[in-house]
Amino acid sequence: MEHVRHGRRVSRLSAPVDFDAVPLVRSLVGAFAVVCQFLNSATGGHMNPVTTHVRSCPAGVSRLFVLGILLAASVCVVSQDKQQAVNANAGKDEDDIKRLISMYAKAADEADPALASRIWCDSSDDSLINPVGRWQGVEQIMGFYRHEMGEMYSARDLKISGVSVHVYSDAAWAEFNWDFSATRRKEGSSVSFDGMETQIYRKNRDRWCLVHVHYSALPAEKKARTE
Repeated sequence: MEHVRHGRRVSRLSAPVDFDAVPLVRSLVGAFAVVCQFLNSATGGHMNPVTTHVRSCPAGVSRLFVLGILLAASVCVVSQDKQQAVNANAGKDEDDIKRLISMYAKAADEADPALASRIWCDSSDDSLINPVGRWQGVEQIMGFYRHEMGEMYSARDLKISGVSVHVYSDAAWAEFNWDFSATRRKEGSSVSFDGMETQIYRKNRDRWCLVHVHYSALPAEKKARTE
């Protein structure tokens, strides 16, 4: 069952840039016409800077101008190709991280360490912090799923909303709101918490993994609402 409601707001540090080379080329042509007019005037010639600037200008200057235009056009094409590739990769990275967030919610619902292990980076750097404690390293974090989630609650439902993903090279972070409803195993009572969460991801061998979680309850919801 899908519990993640992806928000519409997604941002990234590397934003798309639409670059049009035509104005740059036109500016270069205009500058070239002015230079040629100056050189032609200096030698006593006459020219139409709009229609005959290439023909009237000295051959050496013309060749330099053409070379400059070709170089500028090549740089523009390469820059546009690189930007398009960056934008495409950023979109894929955001989708990959959103899928991990969906798995994260499912692992919490099922108190499933095996599923959670597919999300975390499996390193000593992994850490989870919430209002009741801190878990460092993959073993402690898997214990959190077994004990704090599995043994404390008989049923769990984590709903996530307002997801915002930020990608920066091989690192990324996500922010979202959450609503957690559960049934206490011991008393059988129902509880519900609302909160906010930040997650940090890193790319390891072309695969994103979760390295840090920090979440807390909203100020008005620090205590469980017992139904």
